[in-house]
Amino acid sequence: MIEKQQKVYEDDEEKRHIADDKAAKKKALKEYCRVSRHNLKMYQDSPGRRMRMPDGTIVGPNEELRQQKMAELKADIKKYC
Repeated sequence: MIEKQQKVYEDDEEKRHIADDKAAKKKALKEYCRVSRHNLKMYQDSPGRRMRMPDGTIVGPNEELRQQKMAELKADIKKYC
């Protein structure tokens, strides 16, 4: 009887962990979507805004780079949001 109760407890605990993981992933995805939409709006509204490159340098994007970043953000929003 005790073993049976222990098994039920362990199963419930595992279900709680899975639910917590799903909730955390959903929250992270929601935040990612919020940030992506904000960044897209910034690119659309502020064409001369400077940006940090992966190597740490700061540049004023040319129109081609700006359009590329907006296309990437739109694709991510469509895919994940």
